[in-house]
Amino acid sequence: METNKDKFKKLSVEQRMFMLMHEFIAHNMPPRPYIDHEAEQKKYFENFPFDEQAVRDFLKCRKELGYYENIDIQTVKLSDILSYPDYNYGFRILNVTVGKGTHKGGYVIPENYEVNEDEVYVTYNNMYNLAGGVYTVIMQRKDGVNKLIKSYCHARS
Repeated sequence: METNKDKFKKLSVEQRMFMLMHEFIAHNMPPRPYIDHEAEQKKYFENFPFDEQAVRDFLKCRKELGYYENIDIQTVKLSDILSYPDYNYGFRILNVTVGKGTHKGGYVIPENYEVNEDEVYVTYNNMYNLAGGVYTVIMQRKDGVNKLIKSYCHARS
């Protein structure tokens, strides 16, 4: 009967060295620091870095497309809809630019967009699912009506 020691001897020198290095690294890795994701998420949304009303208007436009059927976009906390940028669930807003300015929207290939006065550019990431991607969406604000007019795809999962 062949033992593990005999199987090990049949491996090439490179394969044995690879296994040795793998075991050495596994035993000498420092422990991962503990991260309280809920506290990080709470801190992030307490100091939300984007225009909250523009984000809610964007979510309302997405609701009209069939998303968030049972959610009142104007009253529900954003943390219940969105995700902290390094957290696990929901899509993540990466950048929002309201009105005149330059929007950094690229992810894989950096792209900047010039934003018109009556527009909002939103770049978001939903790479957590199989049909996910990184997108920049243009929302037009005209006469109190918000409407999604264009969408750019930067990457697909």
